[in-house]
Amino acid sequence: MMASSICALILDSTSEEALLYHPNFGRGNLISLSHLIMRSLAKCGQDMVPDDAEAEADLHEIVTSGYSRWADRFPHIKEAVER
Repeated sequence: MMASSICALILDSTSEEALLYHPNFGRGNLISLSHLIMRSLAKCGQDMVPDDAEAEADLHEIVTSGYSRWADRFPHIKEAVER
């Protein structure tokens, strides 16, 4: 969840098009990123120890609020999440 929350914060400042123009970022990276975001959006509340639940809920909130802000700029991620 930590990795996806960091990604969600980074995605706030860019777009899918900009990432795909970067020479070290390709479609495979975008697919992996889509899977990471999908798992994180689906995971909240599953298999959590009570002590970790609050921290995980905070990270989940970062991912969900970030996704709601930038989903339109990342059509492949949005399509994967909505499937």
